[in-house]
Amino acid sequence: MPYTVYSCGSNGNYQLGNATSDDCSCLSPSLFNGSLTIPTQPAQIVCGGNHTLMLLVNGEVWAAGDNSHGQCGIAAEDSHIRMFRQVPLGGLEVVSVSAGWEFSVLATAHAVYVCGLGLKGELGLGKGRSRSLKLGEPWVKLVLFPTTILLVHSSLSHSVVVLENNLVYGWGNGRRGQLATADVHWEPVKVEFPGSPLTTITDVCLGREFTVVSGKSGDEDMIVFLGRDTFDIQTGLKAKPQHRRALAMWSSVHLLGDTVVSLGNNSHGQMYPADSGGDAIHRFAVGSEHGLVQFDNHKVWSWGWGEHGNCGEHSKPTESVTFDYLNLLHDFGETKVVLIEGGCATSWVVCEISDTA
Repeated sequence: MPYTVYSCGSNGNYQLGNATSDDCSCLSPSLFNGSLTIPTQPAQIVCGGNHTLMLLVNGEVWAAGDNSHGQCGIAAEDSHIRMFRQVPLGGLEVVSVSAGWEFSVLATAHAVYVCGLGLKGELGLGKGRSRSLKLGEPWVKLVLFPTTILLVHSSLSHSVVVLENNLVYGWGNGRRGQLATADVHWEPVKVEFPGSPLTTITDVCLGREFTVVSGKSGDEDMIVFLGRDTFDIQTGLKAKPQHRRALAMWSSVHLLGDTVVSLGNNSHGQMYPADSGGDAIHRFAVGSEHGLVQFDNHKVWSWGWGEHGNCGEHSKPTESVTFDYLNLLHDFGETKVVLIEGGCATSWVVCEISDTA
């Protein structure tokens, strides 16, 4: 079954993978070595400042965008990857990917690999080892864990991994306390939760200067906030609202349950619109300062800061870059949407193309 990946938003470094460097406010197909479709379904799409990684369900990784520091994981002479290109993995079986401003991270079952540029410890390779291109390999092994890796997440300048034994390790810029101790961590460190009785960790999400860890203490749900709290997010988290998942923009947290509870910065409509109705949410995703939501199989809506076209074109008479309402990004008709993702002022929708289409 083929799939088409649609994207819009910031594209100055070809990060949409559509062979142009123009920002786009209408969803259009990304290209895979020139093809409008890809035969295997994408499982994850993660975005750095100006590059994009896509993990497929078969373990392949594809990349597009700025590769000037090798952050696409491709040892190519081209400083930009204009269409999505398959990343050589040398047999690695990748289970999770993440991306920061100018770096990328791959996780296998027990090891983490990094590439790109990290002047504040973002590569985790040790002080003075901030450029993967100088180390001779597109991907450099960071660390080997004896316990299975469940997931890896990155924000602009820090990353964390969650292990099967409920331990969390992190590296990068932790000066705001987002890795528990206020320091730059040039190598992975165990993230402690002082004063918190967390016994089970279920998920993490990362903002620009904070980390949110979801888990349990016995049978009780818990949320732990680490880092700079410019927008008083912790007050809302202390109320322990019931939720199934927490997601973070750069400066806000969104708790997804029977309803959506948004906490944090609302300077450009980042809070989920209160008048969004009571329809059951099918899919929900956030980017740097905007979000996407799907209520059925065919329509995708956006809200938040849409400066680069990542929220589409206004359905209301305004020229503002703020979308403080749910804006219809696209109606796909009978075409089935299977994944939505938000990036750094970019939006992504994956559709399954039927054999009869």
